[in-house]
Amino acid sequence: MTERTICLHLAVSILAVISFILLALATFSTPMSTELYFLRSSQAGGVRFGAWGWCLEGTGTCMAPMKLGYTYKRALDTPITGALVLYPIAWILNAFLLLSIVIRVLRPGASLGRQVVCALAVSTFSISVLAFIFMITTFEPARKRFALDGFSAQLGPLCWLSLVATLLLGLAAMLSFFAKFNEDSDVPAHFDKEARLTSLPYRRRLRPFRTVAATRY
Repeated sequence: MTERTICLHLAVSILAVISFILLALATFSTPMSTELYFLRSSQAGGVRFGAWGWCLEGTGTCMAPMKLGYTYKRALDTPITGALVLYPIAWILNAFLLLSIVIRVLRPGASLGRQVVCALAVSTFSISVLAFIFMITTFEPARKRFALDGFSAQLGPLCWLSLVATLLLGLAAMLSFFAKFNEDSDVPAHFDKEARLTSLPYRRRLRPFRTVAATRY
């Protein structure tokens, strides 16, 4: 594994670690952590919505039990929030991506290492994109419904943090492909180097054997 390939894997690792943290914030959002939410409205003195439910700011009351696919009055009248399960899935895939990169660096001779890293990077990025799309299509209409009812509402910080995580995963997927192509190009160069280092007397010793073998047949 060349120095350039190691640097590419290091860059992918850094991007994957940052996106792992950001996806963890989206996964363990309200009501697990009331500071992390996708949408906030002024209704009922303030209500925050996360992946697993909602919490009231004034009383500290949270939805119980926590679950995916919850509803909230007219703003979230369908359980489309169940699609937010894609965030935990992307987070888990991101963990496997980090593990595969570590194994790839520690065992550079693994035959399937390059393909596994690329496949996990693309899969994690794809799931993260889907999660972001479902999240926006869930909470942006809800924000507009709150506004129609006369309440102020705004998207929360997790919307933008999850967007950053998605962009970082996209960059990580691109760099993983560059690392794969770089390693693929290193293979023939490695064999050419071995051929050049082979001593000339050793080659000459092989010629009589080849000649005799050809004459014998």
